[in-house]
Amino acid sequence: MHLCIGTTLKPNRKNKQKYVPHDLHFPFVAEQLRWSQLIILDWHGIDSYSPEYAFLKELGVREAPDLQILLKRIVQEHDNYQRLNKQRKEIYKLPIALKFFAKNFQKHYSTFWKTSNIQQPFLPSRFHTKTNDTDIILSAPDKVYKSSNPLCGTLLPDVVQLFEKHFNISLLGITEHPTLTQAFDIVMERKTELLTIESACHTFSYLNGLDGLNQVFVKRLSNIAFIPLEGVSTLMKPSHVFIKQPVPSVDETIDDTSGLIDYVDFGTEANAFLLTVGVLHSPSIQMLAELLVERQETYFSNLTNDVDIDKKLRVYKECLKKLAIASTHTPELYRNPLKTRLTNERWCLGFQLNNDNKKSTPRIVKPTEIYLDDYHQCVLTHHPICSPNDPELTKLYEQFGAQWLSNCVKRDLKHTGKPEATDKSKDLRELIRSRLHFLFVNNRLEPLASLHEEHFQSLCTNLSVYEVNNIKCQLTFQNSTKTLG
Repeated sequence: MHLCIGTTLKPNRKNKQKYVPHDLHFPFVAEQLRWSQLIILDWHGIDSYSPEYAFLKELGVREAPDLQILLKRIVQEHDNYQRLNKQRKEIYKLPIALKFFAKNFQKHYSTFWKTSNIQQPFLPSRFHTKTNDTDIILSAPDKVYKSSNPLCGTLLPDVVQLFEKHFNISLLGITEHPTLTQAFDIVMERKTELLTIESACHTFSYLNGLDGLNQVFVKRLSNIAFIPLEGVSTLMKPSHVFIKQPVPSVDETIDDTSGLIDYVDFGTEANAFLLTVGVLHSPSIQMLAELLVERQETYFSNLTNDVDIDKKLRVYKECLKKLAIASTHTPELYRNPLKTRLTNERWCLGFQLNNDNKKSTPRIVKPTEIYLDDYHQCVLTHHPICSPNDPELTKLYEQFGAQWLSNCVKRDLKHTGKPEATDKSKDLRELIRSRLHFLFVNNRLEPLASLHEEHFQSLCTNLSVYEVNNIKCQLTFQNSTKTLG
């Protein structure tokens, strides 16, 4: 093995010793770098065109430091300058090692660079929000760009000029600005800073001007929560917020829907980005159904007064009516998994009479826990949770399992007095006969399909009506029996 005497620009006994050639540098390298501690060949003034120089170069003596060593030297120079210049506030001077790197990149480093993934921050840059030269930082090549941007580092103009003097800076992988995917990844890494109510408008506006939008990107973002919402500590997915149209629709003017249907507005440019990645102006019927299921509990929590309750009930009922009207032509509601959710989870608004039968309490329950009121006497005695008196909601609830109250009540009648034929009973008999056909309809006033005409006429002929002093009526609902007074 060949060994050569090595030293430094400032030699001492410790560093003047024998080294293997590839650990040594030609003296001019240390001189150009002004690096007094770099190990160099102990042959000052060696002619670079001499046979000896060529021989030593063949043995491995270096004309440039190893890339990782040079990058560390850049960092060292930068840190030393920043420390010494903290009080002076002089114009930033590029590290000498950085200038050496730019000058020698094509000759000594380009081949290695192509096969390496350099993560070492070494490029002087700054964030666009910072104006002082002392705020200059070092950035890795994949974290910095030529143009000013609100997301990450921007190369100093002097750095761009330095590299462009010697080669195209794109050889380092540095571009004018990030792609849309790169920019979004940076945003998510710094989401606590870039995705606040105050900063999101600038962030989304910048993203709107970048190239790279495609269906793959949109699909990816559909599953990521990245949109801030006023008063909410967590970020929202694109399907969970909406952007109001310039001219509000009827749905958007009914009341403040915050907490149930949340709207955001970050300005024209920012909103344009959100609209391209899946945010809608208003929820589809399918989305609305899912929002009612998912948000009803939190929407009605922490209510402080009757005004809040009435307002939220009004909004919720309007959403239910919209769902009901559209349900006849929205087959998605009746396909799984949404159908299963609408059948088994809470979203139906109902009301339950209090014990005094004067006021009612709103309830959000499953369709199977709400009843359609066609037997109001049972409502007064047993206080079941009933649908609002609205035909559209009645039909909607029935579609997902709500039952008519009369089908769930057992009615027992027993007379406790002696039956007698009186003038009143005779008058009632004639009245019943004249209106007998009304008895042969179901609870929705629909004629019974099984009506037998001969039996009907026989009933008219043989009908008898008697009067008794007292009749006891018992109603049984959900295993609870009550006697009417």
